[in-house]
Amino acid sequence: MNAWKWLALAGALAAALLVAGAVRRRALGTAAGRRFLRHPASTPGVFVLAFFVTLALAAPLVAPYDPDWMPGIVELQNRPPSGLHPLGTDVYSRDVWSRLVYGARISLGIGALAMLVAVTLGAAVGAVAGYFRRWVDAALMRFVDVGLALPRIFVLLMVVALWEHVPLAVLVLVIGFTSSSPRRGLWARAPGASCFAMSCPTRPRRSSSPPPSASAT
Repeated sequence: MNAWKWLALAGALAAALLVAGAVRRRALGTAAGRRFLRHPASTPGVFVLAFFVTLALAAPLVAPYDPDWMPGIVELQNRPPSGLHPLGTDVYSRDVWSRLVYGARISLGIGALAMLVAVTLGAAVGAVAGYFRRWVDAALMRFVDVGLALPRIFVLLMVVALWEHVPLAVLVLVIGFTSSSPRRGLWARAPGASCFAMSCPTRPRRSSSPPPSASAT
């Protein structure tokens, strides 16, 4: 790595520190944010996430080599960390640091899209179940029970075994379906039920007292 790459890496660290500080200042202004900051790992976690997002966005500036470049598959394989290769090389002489930086793009992209699928699916299922109730609620909640009981690692291993090269869209959908979407469905069920109660007119209550008798003429 040359001096420009190290300077870009230092800039990524500085940007992550600024983002973590801004998030902390903003979180201190709300009750939910203060509860979040009670955890000792909250601020370091935000810093690590911001650092990897910055690395993924600035991968061409930070990575010294192309992630698939193999300069010497025999003489440069499994090299230890050095000035030219900060994390060493793999068995195919590819630079591990460059592959890590470019791989962060794929990992963060899949994670973000999978969580978007999970939130959308869970909120839709929970809102529909809470609004329509009756047999719709029962059927959708059984679907949620199956999602909670199904082992996630088993589904992922089954998908990998069925497809030799799993398409990116299929991987995103599988991770989204098997993540926390059933729990989000349960969270969204209560607002849907309250919306149903607000939209339904209330029936007049029957009075337990007998009606007043007609006055004698």
